[in-house]
Amino acid sequence: MTTTAERRQQLEYHLNSFRELAEERYNNKVIRWCYHIPALVSATLAVCQLFNTTIFGLFAYNFGKLYVLLDEYMLATNGTSLDAINETGTVYEYEGINAERITQIDLYHDKLWTMFVAEVIQLVFPCIALGLFVWKTNQKSRKLNFKALSIFLLCPALSLLLSLSQACMIHVTLSQSVGTIRFLLAKLMSTLLAVNLPGRLPIEEYFECEFFNDDDIVKPPCAGTIHDQVVSPFTLNLMIGIHIIPVIVFIYLWIKNLSDIPMEHIFLYIESVDSKGRPTVPEDAHIGSGSRRTLKDTLNEMLTSFDIKFGPTKPKTTRSLSLAAASPPRMGHGETYF
Repeated sequence: MTTTAERRQQLEYHLNSFRELAEERYNNKVIRWCYHIPALVSATLAVCQLFNTTIFGLFAYNFGKLYVLLDEYMLATNGTSLDAINETGTVYEYEGINAERITQIDLYHDKLWTMFVAEVIQLVFPCIALGLFVWKTNQKSRKLNFKALSIFLLCPALSLLLSLSQACMIHVTLSQSVGTIRFLLAKLMSTLLAVNLPGRLPIEEYFECEFFNDDDIVKPPCAGTIHDQVVSPFTLNLMIGIHIIPVIVFIYLWIKNLSDIPMEHIFLYIESVDSKGRPTVPEDAHIGSGSRRTLKDTLNEMLTSFDIKFGPTKPKTTRSLSLAAASPPRMGHGETYF
């Protein structure tokens, strides 16, 4: 009798412990998918967007400064004779082909600032998601309401879509125009340097470079410096790659958490038994009369599709045993006797 009672206690404790572990793992899974993964993706988006916004700001500012200095250089050279380049009787004119070239450079400058504004707007969505996550962690409640949770989940999803679209826009709008802008800059600067050499000094001072080495101070050439700072294909490709990083992080987290689901049942069973593979009941476990569920409640929930009846056992005589062997007991539909 003692052995049977101990086994009942072990079974009851094992079932209760198994259910508690399953509920805890389910709650952790919900928290991980609904809160942790979106928060990690939002943090990645915020870092990448902040980095891209900084690069775009410097890129657009330096290009705008080059455009202003180049426009002033052209205005200062306007009307200068072109005898230095073997065009006798003609002067340098701002209008015409030169104005068209500087206009195309200005349009490229406007595209850079447009992309910069788009980067700033994209930075808002992951910041909203991170703000909601920080607010949730500081509250006693572990859940957000439906509206807040919808915003929390939609912000990183929308940011991922915008990040992909921004990467495509950078490639189509800016990367494919780098060669054209370099050609226009080279055409304008070559003529200006040949006609008005002293007018180059403001550009050299700002970019800390030199077109001609006419002093003892050695500086990097302006051609390479300007290309690296304002029309660099490497920088544009770097920004495209940074836009793709959050998508890669999201796919990695999604696959990693999906691959962990089949293994949870194994670890759930391992955590519920001792080192010998048998469920143990601690000394302070109160079974039956305590706050834990009883074995009867557990079995009733597990066997809801059956009509369970526990009948009292009666002492069997020799006659009853022979009758039982001759005719087995009749059971009703869906009934089981113990």
